[in-house]
Amino acid sequence: FLCGAHWGTYLYRSADVPLNLFATSNVIVVAVWLAYLFGSLLVSLGLQIVAFIALLLIDYRLFGTGLVSHHYFVTRFEATALAVLSLGVVIFIIAI
Repeated sequence: FLCGAHWGTYLYRSADVPLNLFATSNVIVVAVWLAYLFGSLLVSLGLQIVAFIALLLIDYRLFGTGLVSHHYFVTRFEATALAVLSLGVVIFIIAI
């Protein structure tokens, strides 16, 4: 979903975007997918955390250029924090 939002932003505002969102989002999606297919559960969940944080950092950069609103970024930050915390709890439970 988040990568799809980046694709839409890049399609409609590519001249204003400071990086290639097609490339960054595809690398993230493929990495998470490959980790899910071939990695352990801990590796897969850990990479999902990294992906969520990377996507948030990309959105922060888009926010800095005015391509996303303050409200959108705050909502993204809160959703990412909740997702990362949830994945972290699952990793903690699996690890013990």
